[in-house]
Amino acid sequence: MFDQKVNFESIERKLSDSTFGLYHGVDLEVYDVTYNIVEYWLRQQKEGLIGPKQLDINLNTMSNVAESVNIFIKIHKPGRFEDWVKTQQR
Repeated sequence: MFDQKVNFESIERKLSDSTFGLYHGVDLEVYDVTYNIVEYWLRQQKEGLIGPKQLDINLNTMSNVAESVNIFIKIHKPGRFEDWVKTQQR
């Protein structure tokens, strides 16, 4: 929602995705995400009861699959599309 590159691509493709990055002048790029998986699910995977795809589905659809999520972002100052935003405000 706050990645101006993604926001701009959404506008170009006429998608209904949020463009909060452009609207608020914030440009945050997610460059890595790691999950600290609960031991139960790690054991399920180790025993071959679920595979990587099922674990990913569980992460996106169930509660208590990960204890925490680490999201690493890069902040762009000025924003990558700041010039474009200025032309739209005129």
